[in-house]
Amino acid sequence: MAGFVVMEGSPGLTLDQVAHAVSPGRGRDASGYGLSTKGLLRATHAAEFIIKQGIEARGGVAIASGYKTPADKSGKPWSPPRSSEIFRRGKPEAYSTADAWRKLGVGAAAIRIEPRSFNSITNLVNCEYGGRGGSRGYFPDDRPVAIVAQEKHLERFIDVIAPKVLRRDYLGIVVPEEDDGLDQDGSLYRLASQATLLGVRPNAPYIVGRTTIMARGIGA
Repeated sequence: MAGFVVMEGSPGLTLDQVAHAVSPGRGRDASGYGLSTKGLLRATHAAEFIIKQGIEARGGVAIASGYKTPADKSGKPWSPPRSSEIFRRGKPEAYSTADAWRKLGVGAAAIRIEPRSFNSITNLVNCEYGGRGGSRGYFPDDRPVAIVAQEKHLERFIDVIAPKVLRRDYLGIVVPEEDDGLDQDGSLYRLASQATLLGVRPNAPYIVGRTTIMARGIGA
């Protein structure tokens, strides 16, 4: 598909086979109620992909994932519209991403919001196994997914995390950005993710609870 750089994931998977998309969080702004610059860039590129890929027409879903990083203490208690649920510190990234998607023309019927994950591992684990979707998590079926992220972050998703936790085929969509010299997804993050995922496999018992506890302890 013209305009999108694809990072290979599952062997042999082609873009035309992808039915779903996941956009993991990339940080909030200083207020705790909006997206960081990198987060908004990711959300915008994901929206373009979701629309051009025809995710809604395929009967697929686009999952906005993420609450905040554990170090982010910004924001006062916030509740989603028409909901009694309360998030203790500001607005989850997932809600801000979904708001951006709707403004950019993504059909509301395709959007799913996963607002509790706090790092890269829990992003994918919660999308695949969490929420109120039963055994399929936030997905309606087992068709392949595209993970949308900046290149270095995407490498960790594709090489380290997805093979351990996803039970579907996957590939990556690279979000273009200028190199700012900050290695936020380098070797230490990769090692932390590998340590968190030791012994984990798709459909592992208690995968949500186990990876959540491990990720909080290691900081992956």
